[in-house]
Amino acid sequence: MVAALAIGAALGWQRGRFIRIEVDPDTHAITARASPIGMVFILALMATRFALRGALVQNSAAFQLSAIAVTDALLVFAVGMMATQNLEMWLRARRLLAEAQAAKNREPAAPDTTAQIVR
Repeated sequence: MVAALAIGAALGWQRGRFIRIEVDPDTHAITARASPIGMVFILALMATRFALRGALVQNSAAFQLSAIAVTDALLVFAVGMMATQNLEMWLRARRLLAEAQAAKNREPAAPDTTAQIVR
C-alpha cells in the first residue's frame, strides 16, 4: 500500500505540473487548463492501470495477493495521485498569485488627471 501511495504521489505531482496555470495581472483571477501532453499522460496512465488491474487480478495467486489487496492498492494509488496533483497545483497557483500581486504593487501609480481643478 505504501508503494502504491508513493507511486501515485509521484505521478500525481508530475501530472499537476502538466496543468497550465495563469493569473490575470489586473484581476488576479486564476485559470487552469490541461495541456495536450497532460491529456496524453493521463490516458496512458489509465490504460496502464486498466491493463495492470486485469493482469494482477487474474494472476493474484501467483503473486500471493488477494484481489481485494490489488483493488485496495489501486484505490490508494488513485487517491495519492489526485491529492498530490491538487497539492502541486495549489502551491504553484499560490506562488504565481503572490508574484502577480507583488508585480502590481511595484508598478508606479499613474497620476490622476481626471480630477484636476481648473483655476
